Amino acid sequence: MRVRRNAPEGFDQVEEQLHVYAEQMKAHLVEEGIGKRKQEVRWPIIQISWNRSRYVYDKYRSGEINRKLYEWLLENDYADASLIAKWKKPGYEFLCSPLCIDAGQTNFGSTCICRVPLAQRDKNKTMNACAQSGCYSCVSEEASRFKHPIWHDTPRPADLKAWALAGCPTKRGLAKRRAQAAKRSQDALVASGVLNYSDSDASEDAEEEEEPVAEDNPAETPEETPAPEEEASEPENDEHTLAADDDEQVDKTSKE
Repeated sequence: MRVRRNAPEGFDQVEEQLHVYAEQMKAHLVEEGIGKRKQEVRWPIIQISWNRSRYVYDKYRSGEINRKLYEWLLENDYADASLIAKWKKPGYEFLCSPLCIDAGQTNFGSTCICRVPLAQRDKNKTMNACAQSGCYSCVSEEASRFKHPIWHDTPRPADLKAWALAGCPTKRGLAKRRAQAAKRSQDALVASGVLNYSDSDASEDAEEEEEPVAEDNPAETPEETPAPEEEASEPENDEHTLAADDDEQVDKTSKE
């Protein structure tokens, strides 16, 4: 990575990661691109540039670097200032590249396919990545689920259109909705008198026993762990019973 003189204070905090991006960029620039289309060769470059710009932008937004260093990094091409400027506009928070909204870069004088929501695309056409950047979608609602554009090499649902039509669900979101639906169903049964609260509590306990989390974290289901007081209570009761029996024997002997 190039070394700049008179770097502002705090540059050492980001220098190491910027060096990593520089090495990644260098590695892809020397690749011959065998077996790839001309446009595909630059896809990794655009992706690395996006990651580097996002790194700088997030560091500034979180307050980890000051404005002076942030502006210096932009001026010295450590981040794409034009791309960051677009991220500040509603609907462009995860834009993959300025090329994709440049009408002059497309055959029909419009934006790239990655700017069209997945749910609105023609179901009869093959779902392809954008030729400019290798991005399937950088629409905010869809890309926000990944925290970055849906790149050509991003692990993603097999049927992106169906996923988008379903509301772009995440694994955590699906689990939450299932739990909410089960709770609503259970509450309805309780309200109708079909199920009482004690039965519902028992069903919840049974579900917890089946969950691997409960096995890994017994503290989450304390009712399954015998209380120490109960273990000690049995011998105490036995001693008390034996003592009572001895008293009865003494009373019988004295009467005889």
